[in-house]
Amino acid sequence: MPDLDILRDLLADEALVYASDDQYGNRTLVLEERDPEAAYAMTIRAVPDDVLAIRADAFPAPMFRGGRGERKRADFIVVASTARKAWLVYIELKGGRKRAREIERQLMGAKCLLTYCRAVGQAFWRQAGFLDESRYCQRFVSITGISMNKKPTRQRQRPTRVHDTPENMLRINAPGKRALQFGALVGGEADAG
Repeated sequence: MPDLDILRDLLADEALVYASDDQYGNRTLVLEERDPEAAYAMTIRAVPDDVLAIRADAFPAPMFRGGRGERKRADFIVVASTARKAWLVYIELKGGRKRAREIERQLMGAKCLLTYCRAVGQAFWRQAGFLDESRYCQRFVSITGISMNKKPTRQRQRPTRVHDTPENMLRINAPGKRALQFGALVGGEADAG
């Protein structure tokens, strides 16, 4: 996928997360919180071969006042391509609980960061179609209660509505130590490869 090649060239290594194979040969993406006070991770299994995650919160806070949440960013942006679709999945991880409005702002901030990356790629790499929104299906996901050692209290694997805006985010609470499937994060629409 040419967009992933440009992202690898554009972004510093510390801002990127690469997929790897687990012990069974399945593609996985491990999203780890880097804050030493909040040591937790979430594994996403069955990711497409063409996948890359951007650590959105690795970017310095912009020089905005922040009165409307414009300084916030979600933790990760997953860019993936399958045989039939291309995906942008914005993910916020929380060890505990967080108010929905704050998570919406973080997801919106990550989308704005990707818009900036798109503009830089289009201008400096002279690729007019770089990360073109019309080619990508967007999904917004909040995963909370990651550090809780209990069975999931509520995990919606099949959302009742498409979670294509921060306000309609897919909410997954207390997933425990289990990994999540990429298809579940995008609404069951992913295909292999």
